[in-house]
Amino acid sequence: MAGVMDGMEELFGYNRENFMFDRKMRQEREYQEQDMRVKQFMLYREDVRDLTELTTSKMDSYLMIAMLELGCCLDLLVHGVLHVEKTEDLGDAPSWLLWLYVISLAEAFVYLFLSAWLAIHASVSAHSFCVRLLTQFVRLPLPSKRQLDAATAAGTDYENSDTQELLRVPIWQKQAERIGSAPASRPVDADAPDQTGVAVAGLALAQGANPTTALKHVRLYRDLQSNWQ
Repeated sequence: MAGVMDGMEELFGYNRENFMFDRKMRQEREYQEQDMRVKQFMLYREDVRDLTELTTSKMDSYLMIAMLELGCCLDLLVHGVLHVEKTEDLGDAPSWLLWLYVISLAEAFVYLFLSAWLAIHASVSAHSFCVRLLTQFVRLPLPSKRQLDAATAAGTDYENSDTQELLRVPIWQKQAERIGSAPASRPVDADAPDQTGVAVAGLALAQGANPTTALKHVRLYRDLQSNWQ
């Protein structure tokens, strides 16, 4: 009788150690997954900033050139003097040439003003929609209290297991189940790429598409580009 009790005590202690080890590994895996998910969304946020920077830097370059040419047109329109060589046959410069000169400068002034205004509009729109994406769509997936509680474990959880798990005989029981069961299906390679087309936290990938261009935050940014293009 004492030997049976000692054996049951050893089985109980062995299974409890296995239970606590598995729970610890599960907890570390959950925390690692949460950390990787946060880092992934940090990369997504950097993608949004980089895409916005492409527009704003280009518009700032256009704006500088447009303002420089606008200043030149304004200076010629206000202080410019039309120099025409005076000859005995032509006399003074014809009035139509002066009007052509003024109208050409005025048209250039209007087009350059519109160019500068649209460049400012595109830059401001890109900035505002970048802020909207970062604050409403591409937020860091911080774990909730419920998720943190689900990742934790207590020693009393082992006591809620059934008797078969509490006194499970190591090795023998698993080997008996493996021999008695049907041939297992082909194991799934954990390192193989995900074929479901779903990324972390619901950022879905389109089947057969480029994984980068099909990300949700990239598609949202392309939809928002219609506001300034």
